[in-house]
Amino acid sequence: MRNGWILFKSSLYYAGDVFYVNWDEVLVGATAVVSTLGGFGSEEQMKRINGEANVLAVGAAKDYGMPIGF
Repeated sequence: MRNGWILFKSSLYYAGDVFYVNWDEVLVGATAVVSTLGGFGSEEQMKRINGEANVLAVGAAKDYGMPIGF
């Protein structure tokens, strides 16, 4: 994960690899997780990026105790 950067005064953004992140370190102090994952490519690549990665991110947030909403 790269250092977070601030776009809005109360938001902190991180760029990294959703498949290789230590969620217990990244989510400390977080109150929400917003997924902006998406990609193009073969059907297999799209399932991995658009599906598996989002499921992983949402699952990690839920396991950390964050409320889930859509």
